[in-house]
Amino acid sequence: MYIIATTGRTSFGVVSVDALHRYGVSASQLAVFSTIQLGIYGLAQVPVGIAIDRFGPRWVLATGAVILGAGQIMLAFVPTIGWAYLARVLVGAGDATAFVSVLRLVASWFPPRLVPLFTQITSIGGQMGQIVSAVPFLALFRYAGWQVAFSVLGGIGMAAAMLTLATLWDEPARRRKPYIKTSSLGSDLAEVAQNPYSWMGLFTHFTLMFPLAVFTLMWGSMFMRQGLGLNNGQVALALVITTVAGIPAGLIIGALVAWFPHRRLYLIFATIAVVFIAWALVLASPHPLGSSAIYLLCIVLGVAAPVSNIGFDFVRTSTRNELLGTGSAFANMGGFAASVVNIQIIGYLLDYHSHSSGKYVYADYRFALSFQLLMLIFGAVMILVFRYIGKRKWAASAR
Repeated sequence: MYIIATTGRTSFGVVSVDALHRYGVSASQLAVFSTIQLGIYGLAQVPVGIAIDRFGPRWVLATGAVILGAGQIMLAFVPTIGWAYLARVLVGAGDATAFVSVLRLVASWFPPRLVPLFTQITSIGGQMGQIVSAVPFLALFRYAGWQVAFSVLGGIGMAAAMLTLATLWDEPARRRKPYIKTSSLGSDLAEVAQNPYSWMGLFTHFTLMFPLAVFTLMWGSMFMRQGLGLNNGQVALALVITTVAGIPAGLIIGALVAWFPHRRLYLIFATIAVVFIAWALVLASPHPLGSSAIYLLCIVLGVAAPVSNIGFDFVRTSTRNELLGTGSAFANMGGFAASVVNIQIIGYLLDYHSHSSGKYVYADYRFALSFQLLMLIFGAVMILVFRYIGKRKWAASAR
């Protein structure tokens, strides 16, 4: 289910240049596709988390798969950009149900000490959707065209919904404990929002998820093709590298967090520094770098993304079990909010630097993509702020 969701999320990014011509839009207008999709994803997180806590992940996953499939089928056939935007609303809403539902399943099916490791394993498995988008989906797109490629994705989503209802259970006992209402919705949300470790989780996800999302969902393909002059094979390889690099990284990170839970922040800030340096080195060059440098950047982005999942561990270790769905969804908003802001602002900066010419060169991308460095600094500062608040709150409660 998570593979299908990430395929739906990333499928548009690998054909973004084709979409630019299909709809005859500017970079900032094209960015609206991802902005809408990720914005809806972020806005849906808290309602999805509440639904998971009350109805269980099985039904939430199945419903999301139907919505996702409908959005992909709609995108296959709509002729105008307005309807295409609506289709991406559905894709974003369906995608929003997947990861937090899976996190809740992991917490139910595995012992607590193994949850960090299995969270990473799950995330790695789901990110295989990026490979599906970059290789078989893109090949089908080139062979059969826009309508067939997106229709096939939609049909797979519908089939997955039926498979979910037929084979998935919320708990190992193949039943779900009935939800017992012990507090109001408002008090539940307040409890999550007033927990500084919820915000640490949110800003950890915020800071380390967006670099990969911005690259794979929208601007990476265009930067490599238009800015660097790479061919389709090199672009597909770069996107695959981001996923392949994350596989061993996720396993190692999950094990490290399980073994050394009190050293999580060291890993987070080391990763932020490496991502900052990698992008700074790429963008510091006045001339386009070769494919080797971009492949190295892709490795860094792929390794960094699993570190963002440490944010969910902050939530898991500081939140009541009855609110894990809501708390995880709250943290999950972070990365997608950051991605929305980055994707849209980069689009505006591209249009600004190119004087809205519609033709984007390396200098335009160099200027626009530098905005990410500011966001990395902001996210790091906010993690430290809420760590300080959390330590003060814990010290006060211990007196």
